[in-house]
Amino acid sequence: MTIQEHPKQHTVTTTTLVIDQPQSYDILEARYRLVRYVIPDQLLYRKVRTDFGRVYNTIRDQIDYPYKSFQHDELDGKRNKKWVVYILYPREAPVRDLLLSWFQDTPLPRRDIHFSDLPLHVLLKLLQIRFFHRDETSRFVGQDRCYVYARSGGGDFLYCVEVELKGAPTKTEGTPTQEFRIVPHARRFGRVEPPYQPSRPLFGKRAVGNKFFFMHLKSGVAEQEPAVYDIVTFPGRRAQVKYHDPRDPDAGKGKIVLDFIQQFLVDLKELGITGHAKERTFTRASPPKHVDLPVQRLGLVGVYDNRLQRAHLLADYVDLFNSMSPGVYFVALDDVRNAPSGAYWYY
Repeated sequence: MTIQEHPKQHTVTTTTLVIDQPQSYDILEARYRLVRYVIPDQLLYRKVRTDFGRVYNTIRDQIDYPYKSFQHDELDGKRNKKWVVYILYPREAPVRDLLLSWFQDTPLPRRDIHFSDLPLHVLLKLLQIRFFHRDETSRFVGQDRCYVYARSGGGDFLYCVEVELKGAPTKTEGTPTQEFRIVPHARRFGRVEPPYQPSRPLFGKRAVGNKFFFMHLKSGVAEQEPAVYDIVTFPGRRAQVKYHDPRDPDAGKGKIVLDFIQQFLVDLKELGITGHAKERTFTRASPPKHVDLPVQRLGLVGVYDNRLQRAHLLADYVDLFNSMSPGVYFVALDDVRNAPSGAYWYY
């Protein structure tokens, strides 16, 4: 009798959140007041690159509660999209007028709305900002973005991970459950000097034990800080944070995302919103015992060098490949557009 072998399967937890559309917003309504402020249409449509930052910094100067900007709000109709800011006030806190004094002298139009009026993706991003806003250990918020301190980069440079909550391709608004991907981005924070641009977020560094978080500074406060920071970039040198750092596991993007997912789901549950991390099951492939790969049929193979750090010459690699595979001829490519017609190429 032949015993049939079942394929081995392995279930893994992904970085995608599956969130149930809330049936009730009673807990949120009891704790918070949701106020919608409308930004003037001129700022939405004139497409000045610095407007977004100036609006956000001006609101930061006036409000100490979590808030979320949304430039495609359809609460007034799909043909009447607005740029709005949603502010999450504690239930007993007084609601304030907001002024964009650099643009106009009148307060922004505002009104209370129900949490059920918000699209789920906007509500979750606002609650993510709330989650980061109230924690002063290694998480912080700056201009609509959520960050976690990862590691020191030496000198005045520190590396953080921006935790982006992004709708998955399968997400459809209004369905009973929706999926959201958690995407980590490495960001380099460095010291900056005046003059400071009014559209850029400025941060003050705060130490908590052996970690840091940054505080989004209000206007006029930067001069009182011993050092002022912002995200800095260098041509050809991307900010890098390892997905897993064996020397400091807490500094890895994977650990930061895992911690966020677990703690954020608990936080949402306390607010009456349920969800879980999506799981996927993989079936292990059964490779054949004997593999005959006719590499000689490749013929001509082009090799393009796309490395950021080129410690060894491309020609040395090409010579090595040619010595390892008789019958296949490798050539170096300076430009992928110069690849021989009909040839294979890789980098």
